[in-house]
Amino acid sequence: ISTDGAKDAIEYAVISDSDVNLLQDFVEKYVRSESGESKIRAKVLQTQRSQLIPIVTEDMLRSIARDDVQVKMFHALRVRSLIVVPLMLREDNIGFIYMASQRSEKVYGPADLALIEELARRASSAIDNARLYHEAQAAIATRDEFLSIASHELKTPITSLKLQLQMTRKNVKPELQIAPSAEKLAKVLDISTSQVDRLVVLIDDL
Repeated sequence: ISTDGAKDAIEYAVISDSDVNLLQDFVEKYVRSESGESKIRAKVLQTQRSQLIPIVTEDMLRSIARDDVQVKMFHALRVRSLIVVPLMLREDNIGFIYMASQRSEKVYGPADLALIEELARRASSAIDNARLYHEAQAAIATRDEFLSIASHELKTPITSLKLQLQMTRKNVKPELQIAPSAEKLAKVLDISTSQVDRLVVLIDDL
């Protein structure tokens, strides 16, 4: 990553396959697992403030590790310098960013901490935007489903009512003075009234 030409490029190194496997074990035991939470992560979570350890000494290592297994993992990963930054979304913690150096000549300082905190701020914002987008899409899907169901429910009594009226109108022939019997007409009116009542209920529910 470069902010102002190659001279300001942030150096990085590809770690070995064995380190990758060890790092995955470390993440499963002490990052994703709440029961295996390390002391440094607990401190960051409690204070909601970043932790910068420029030089990880043996005493410092034992003070931040949860147990001897974690100490051994730190040794195996050759952690020389460490930064832990919380991902904050308003007042809530949604995660952490860990940055560790395996090189003794690479000691993290305030500038590195400021960079990672800015990265954390932007990452939190991106996560928040993604959540809001997901919620908006879910709301749109719910709205569309509701409108589809409402449209179907409203059309059903209207279709029945229209059919009853069409059949009645077809049987009414004023020029021949022909009309349905009072009994049939009463039945049609009863069905039509029932459909109108159903429409009223649906509209009230809407």
